[in-house]
Amino acid sequence: MRILYTKLNELITNPGTWSFMTLFFLYGLLTAKELKTQQLTTPQSFLLKEAELQDNKLFVLGKNNNLYSFNIHEKAIAEKNEKHNIKGLFKDSTGVYAWNDHELYIYNMKLNDWKLIRSFNERYIKGIVSVNNDVKVIFYDGLLSIMNHTFRKSPYPIMETISGSSYIICTNKFLYRINNENVFVKITRMDSAAFMKDIFSLNDHIFYLINNNLKVVDTELLTTTGLILPDSVTNIIGFYKQHLFYKNSKGIAAFNPLNKETSQILSSDVFNVQLLDNGNLLYNDAAGKCLYYQSASQITIKVGEGIKSYRIIDLLEDKNQSTIITSEGFIFYQKNKSIESFIDLHAVSGKMYGAVQNNSELYVACEMGLLTFSLNTSEYYLNKELKGIECNSIVLADKYLYISSSMNGVFKIKPGTISGREPKVCAINEGLLVSSTYLIKNYGGVLYTVSNSGIYRKSTKGDKWIEYHGSGFIKRITGVAHFKKHCDALLIASVERGVMKTNDEGKTYESMNLGLIDSSIISMEADSSGFYVLTKSGDIYFHPHDGIEWTKINKGMNIFNSVFLHSGLLYLVDADNNINLLETDDFKPGMHSDWDIKPTYFHGDKIRITYRFTGLTGKSNHAVLQIASINESFNKASVLVHSNLREASMECAIPDTLAPGIYQIRLVGTDPFVRSVNAVATIEVKQKLPALVPPIIKAENVVIPEIIQVAGIK
Repeated sequence: MRILYTKLNELITNPGTWSFMTLFFLYGLLTAKELKTQQLTTPQSFLLKEAELQDNKLFVLGKNNNLYSFNIHEKAIAEKNEKHNIKGLFKDSTGVYAWNDHELYIYNMKLNDWKLIRSFNERYIKGIVSVNNDVKVIFYDGLLSIMNHTFRKSPYPIMETISGSSYIICTNKFLYRINNENVFVKITRMDSAAFMKDIFSLNDHIFYLINNNLKVVDTELLTTTGLILPDSVTNIIGFYKQHLFYKNSKGIAAFNPLNKETSQILSSDVFNVQLLDNGNLLYNDAAGKCLYYQSASQITIKVGEGIKSYRIIDLLEDKNQSTIITSEGFIFYQKNKSIESFIDLHAVSGKMYGAVQNNSELYVACEMGLLTFSLNTSEYYLNKELKGIECNSIVLADKYLYISSSMNGVFKIKPGTISGREPKVCAINEGLLVSSTYLIKNYGGVLYTVSNSGIYRKSTKGDKWIEYHGSGFIKRITGVAHFKKHCDALLIASVERGVMKTNDEGKTYESMNLGLIDSSIISMEADSSGFYVLTKSGDIYFHPHDGIEWTKINKGMNIFNSVFLHSGLLYLVDADNNINLLETDDFKPGMHSDWDIKPTYFHGDKIRITYRFTGLTGKSNHAVLQIASINESFNKASVLVHSNLREASMECAIPDTLAPGIYQIRLVGTDPFVRSVNAVATIEVKQKLPALVPPIIKAENVVIPEIIQVAGIK
């Protein structure tokens, strides 16, 4: 025991002599505390992208590109044949088809499952058309007939396929029809093709929507006319029994071109409407729930309850309102823990990557630029200077927005408002070797951004980015973190190399993967208690600032898809799109004590204390009761008693070796250093007459060493 105390004293008094192996031996494994979270309510929203009906089988593609099939009875129940990463649906008389980037599937009704028709490893599928039951796969530069396996190159790159037809639009803005011999027949020029909001075909007529005006192209007569409707058209839905179904400000309407009469089918807020072959409607309501409307009986049933077809990328809270931002371009409102409504901004924003909030304004980095959204009025606009520039990450620092972009480097913008003037945009790229950046973080007024050439830092007050030399060799970086107050090192997370760190601004790097079972990192966050990483396998690991290894903290729980940190709260999104809220202070090392200190003690009087540690601490952690003269630092104080238990009671006597006088007394933890809030007091020590030398009394589970100096304790 004397050797252990001597070694402990040596390490505490001479921290410069610590070696990694010695530190590892004394530190040991971290005491893991299982993750306990509060689960937040998330929208039960099955958001539609496409739908097809065959017999009583309903096929629905969600906005998250997951494909489901349902049996339509009294309610629609999802079957167990979900497919992921599907880009589109198509149906003709031969069956129902689905495709992703490289693969084409057909649904087998007998097996009740999808069958792979063909893979195209070197080509990206753009869509499908059908001519006389010959399915043709459309690529960027041509088409392939599934029936005879012949490929025909297109005259120009293909820009658009038209649902339910054999028509395509090429980049030269001409409309083409594909005939039986796979020949591209030029029809007419469509100058407004790039601005079309919706396009649909019926026999030899092409209907398209531009600026809420409906136009019709007759492919036989080669004429274009405007179709006059009694109200504004916001979306073309389709045709059924010679009626044109469309969305207006009131809901869904049907227009008869013969008698020019319009009837309102649904008078409510509807979104993502799909018209099925039987004239029934599938749509989302104002809360994002999926509903199936049977036109003949006017009965509505719910579809896909419990399915959440979106991916949460962030949650921002302000007073009683919570705002959920999704990758697919949806913003959900939550007030007082209940879902109020959602808004679909995908047509404006494209894919969303991240958001920050300033007062009542939400700023979203998205595929189409920088989107400003008012939480009060639901108004929104795209910044004019950044329109069309993919903005992939955003932070708010020193009253400015800093935005990284895929092709144009980093921008600095003063936050504006919906009603205010357009804020000025400044490019801040001095020092960047490349103009492609994809991550930006702010730690203590220092910005960090990541590009394919490495990592750069810049003060919010400075003008030039400074490169971390050597960081370019770390490929597929997914996160950076830096907390100078606790750990003056930059941590770098990547898919391929786990977590690396540099303490010398990029001169040297070392691995920081101790404790990580899966070192493929897809996200990293940091706060005052430590670092958090999300691995590719869906696990969360925590690393305290003063620790030496990672500890998995989601033992026995679901795996997670994304993680984000705000104001000391860690939000974990699991595979079912539930948000688990973790109060990160549970992992911050802390100490709680209970004692009753008198103002005056005589030699031999006893001090009684109970204590407990919370959070993650090292196995070599000790609770140390110290006493020091009022005029001296605790670094030179003597130890009265100490224990290596996480929770215990202490009892010790004031030794007669202490000279009478005024002292300070406190209780601290050593690994890492923590101090209980109320465990510091000032006492007076007096000599007791007649002078006696009382024994030091040892309580249960408490070690009493010889008096040692603890110069290393802060």
